[in-house]
Amino acid sequence: MPQVNLKDIGQRAGCSVSTVSHILAGRGQRYADETCRQVVEVARQLGYRANQVARGLRSQKTNVIGLVVPEFFFRLDEIEHTAAKHGYRVQMAAHHGDPAATEGVLADFVARQVDGLLVCYPEGDEANLSSIVAGKPTVIVDVAAWTWCDSLVNEIRAAARLATEHLLQLGHRRLVYLGPAATSATARERLIGFEEATRTAVVPLDEQLVLSLPEEKHPCEAAEQVVRAASANWHDKRRPTALVASNCEVAVGALVALGQAGLRVPDEFSIVAAMDQMIGRYSAVPLTSATDHLYQIVADAMQQLLSRLRGDESDRVLRRYAPDLLVRNSSKPYDGRYES
Repeated sequence: MPQVNLKDIGQRAGCSVSTVSHILAGRGQRYADETCRQVVEVARQLGYRANQVARGLRSQKTNVIGLVVPEFFFRLDEIEHTAAKHGYRVQMAAHHGDPAATEGVLADFVARQVDGLLVCYPEGDEANLSSIVAGKPTVIVDVAAWTWCDSLVNEIRAAARLATEHLLQLGHRRLVYLGPAATSATARERLIGFEEATRTAVVPLDEQLVLSLPEEKHPCEAAEQVVRAASANWHDKRRPTALVASNCEVAVGALVALGQAGLRVPDEFSIVAAMDQMIGRYSAVPLTSATDHLYQIVADAMQQLLSRLRGDESDRVLRRYAPDLLVRNSSKPYDGRYES
């Protein structure tokens, strides 16, 4: 098969060779986003491969960014598009919330000589990860600040606290928290946020219950099964009146189980999610959620990494992102009908 060249891409994309060259070399800022997207997509379809070996020998760069994320992550297309517009390809690896896996994928990316690293919610010892990265431009998105690299802090504990406080302000005093077992930093932070809100409530709670999800199932399926089993033991006089879900997928599963149990949301049971997701807006009952601005955080992290790759040597960046509450249809004031 003959090798694809810039002229082939330009003919298919309807652009000049110089336009294609600029965009694929990371100098596409002067062109419209749609033009950049079209050129990158045509290059991908035609199987275009720049001579990375020769380019790397000349520039000491591979034009590759290593992206290290949890197993489930969102908006990867936007990350890849932003990288492509600046001449970078993205290689992704999941760390599955495991410290050994985190260290392994970072070491692998460093061995491949990626130009920079964007790491989201890493697990593991900070000193170990720093020694592995060894000074390579790195931006971390996490629940706490890191001392050796740029950190964008997603205050998910505050998001869980905000969601729980919303239910308390509506008069609910028997609450359930539903989420993964607190084995990862993100799971621990959300549970801590729930516990902080209930512990400091102006009016003491009558009851609070923590239900953990099995890890081997999808969050929706796991939540449905766990809530179905728990609700079989709830009695009107003492049953919970509201639930805080770790995210919208978990909340949707709970919503299905509550419906099966004959409990109407929000008239007889309120649900809020400690993390907003697209599914929450379009679920059968649109979900009240705490938004942690994850899309914005990741977009800002990508721009910060690109700045470092362009030679920015300013002081380490630390940014914190406070959550907001999106009140939809799944929560309402408690009317006292189940008081004992």
